[in-house]
Amino acid sequence: MVAPLTDHSRLSWWKVLLLTLGVFALGFLTLAAVRFFVAKPPAETHYHADFAVFINGKREAFVGPGYYEEVAACTADAANNDPKTRTHMHDNVSDVVHVHDKRVTWQDFFTNIGWSIGPDYVRSLDTLYVTNDADTVTFILNGKKVDRVDNLVIGDQDKLLVSYGPTGADTAAQYAQIKNDAAKYDAGADPSTCQGLNGSDTNSTSARLKRAFFGN
Repeated sequence: MVAPLTDHSRLSWWKVLLLTLGVFALGFLTLAAVRFFVAKPPAETHYHADFAVFINGKREAFVGPGYYEEVAACTADAANNDPKTRTHMHDNVSDVVHVHDKRVTWQDFFTNIGWSIGPDYVRSLDTLYVTNDADTVTFILNGKKVDRVDNLVIGDQDKLLVSYGPTGADTAAQYAQIKNDAAKYDAGADPSTCQGLNGSDTNSTSARLKRAFFGN
């Protein structure tokens, strides 16, 4: 037979419970305080790649504002709201890809500028170019010919040629025309960067409190 709890035993049980909760609360607040002062903002994803597209021997110039992302559109949570901010071009520079998110593929980039690519086709804004008996799609990535790139993640300082034209065309000469500007953009102060991802917003008191209690 279990003896009923007395008023004294009930009081002791509540004291133990409150003491336990107090210890957990104190530990949580101590950890949060440490993270508030020590935790760093998440590192910004921002790197670049070089590329060129040739159609029947002519290099695509990508003329028109629709190909280029506005700098003002790049905000702290833009990558979550607008796929175009994940990867794009800026400032009428038609041969440098900006990447602002992880696991961004070459198809993501071409989709964002209104084009599309596949193992045997290139689609521009208004024309579909498909491999046939006379013409073929060629991809050269970092100096090596590959079967496809649409499903490949864009790497930092990648260099890509997309070429459509007569079979046997000198794609090596086309590839040689691609500049190596990605490294310069990586190293330089880029006005088009998403400053909100790694700037003053992430070091504000509210942002630091959020990291302290909920993590990055």
